[in-house]
Amino acid sequence: MPRIIRLREILLAGLLLFQGLTVTVAADQIIPILPRAAEKTVDDFAERRAEEIAVNPLTDELVSVRLTARGENREEALQRARERAVLAAAGRVLIDGRLTRADALLERYLRNYAANFINGIEVLSDTFTGGQVVLDCRVFVSSASLTTDLAEKRFLFTPAFKPMFNIYMEEELSGQRIDQEIAREILQAKLAQNDIKNYYGVVDNPKPTVDVKADNILEAAFVASERRNVEVMITGSTRTREVEGMESRRVYFDTFFFYESEMNVTVYRVDNKEELFSLTAKGAAAARDRADAIRMAIERAAEVIARQTNEMYRDQWRNVVRGGSNFEILLTGADEELINVVKLHLDRMGQNTQIFLKKKFDRSAVLSIVTDASRAELLEAIRTCPYPSLSVVREVSPRSIEVRISG
Repeated sequence: MPRIIRLREILLAGLLLFQGLTVTVAADQIIPILPRAAEKTVDDFAERRAEEIAVNPLTDELVSVRLTARGENREEALQRARERAVLAAAGRVLIDGRLTRADALLERYLRNYAANFINGIEVLSDTFTGGQVVLDCRVFVSSASLTTDLAEKRFLFTPAFKPMFNIYMEEELSGQRIDQEIAREILQAKLAQNDIKNYYGVVDNPKPTVDVKADNILEAAFVASERRNVEVMITGSTRTREVEGMESRRVYFDTFFFYESEMNVTVYRVDNKEELFSLTAKGAAAARDRADAIRMAIERAAEVIARQTNEMYRDQWRNVVRGGSNFEILLTGADEELINVVKLHLDRMGQNTQIFLKKKFDRSAVLSIVTDASRAELLEAIRTCPYPSLSVVREVSPRSIEVRISG
């Protein structure tokens, strides 16, 4: 049996102690107050070390990517090196104000056509280990031609000042599911009243009268939304029924109908499939006409949803998606665990600091930072991060910094 070690847990615990947080120590292990990573073997850590990537911009048009690639033979290892290098280089476009879309398709495209963007490969060492060829190499990627190609293929886009919203809404009336778009059209109207831009074109596959989250067709809805240049997607359900114990009754000389409606929605950012927030609202109404009572109850629930949606998405869209934060950091060589550790460290700056993940692609990620701290204080926080090691590669602009992670 290979020897079990918990190197990452020990390092994470050390970071927390450095930052004044509590850890619990047991007889033979250290458990930080973070989700504990799965136990690793020595071989696991050797493999992770081999996955590390160092991206270095040489000029405005050329980057070098240092990595280790494995394959059944030398050509297979070289192909994997090309693919990983191009994927790593592609993520650097996130610092220029644009975002990637259709990320799964983009990854397949880059793997298939990686050779088109390679200027050369320098093999630093060539060994045969565990039945595989292992290459330590430096790959030179034409970042200028890569960025131009991705823009031409429409894999890159600039987030709109006012993003377009699309709605999927399952509707139920008196316990029966209906295919009419009553609540969906009402919510569209209420969103428009709150200065939100709606998509009014044809919606099919999936059809608009389903809750795509509940029906497990969320991925199809994301694809359909991207094709229509929709940037924010709402999905949910509306349940409308007569108020229990208040069925149609006479009030003075008129008969009134009493209805209540509950609307539940989840709001997503389409390009990275991030769930932004969920909302629930209720409305009730009475009217002489049954249809009027139904509509008024739905309208009152939709008014609350539209107002809260407007309030909750605007700051994040402006500060995170549109790049209105005080600073942005491009992290290369990142995975989700390391990103979370870096966010934890930078958050310790205090000074009303808020850190958001703007976008991640492959091993690159951009953090949006809203803070009262100065640029010098941010740079000092980057340089003093105890784990992982952070290196400032370049200062792209007064508010944008490229940083390389060494796990």
